Amino acid sequence: MTTLALPRFSPRARWLALGAAGLGAWVALAVWIPPDDPSATLCLFHRVTGIGCASCGLTRALALLARGQWGAAFALHPLAPALALEAAGAWLVGLAVIERRMRAPSLRRLGAWLIANAVALLAIWVIRLATGTLPR
Repeated sequence: MTTLALPRFSPRARWLALGAAGLGAWVALAVWIPPDDPSATLCLFHRVTGIGCASCGLTRALALLARGQWGAAFALHPLAPALALEAAGAWLVGLAVIERRMRAPSLRRLGAWLIANAVALLAIWVIRLATGTLPR
């Protein structure tokens, strides 16, 4: 019985492939035209409750960012620019760690960062819910 041996890639090669996939997603967002129909949503929370979730509008906002429309993206979801910059920064930090140019952030620091993002998403959601400014 023979087995198929898959090629082994270095952590750096895998990380660069992940970056290339992210760049490809960014290009796909730039050419994607979201539907204007609010019933075309994939958000299960919105489909069940009829209320947008904490991240509603985020994908469309990222698509606007990819096209360079920062103001429109910020209006659709105020955290979109910050989250896009954080994702790019996290990728760069990961590459620096793999290249051994810096130490990996502690799990405590990563956890605090994730909690801060979750709190920001929930706070903006509550504000937008209270003011009736959730995107449809």
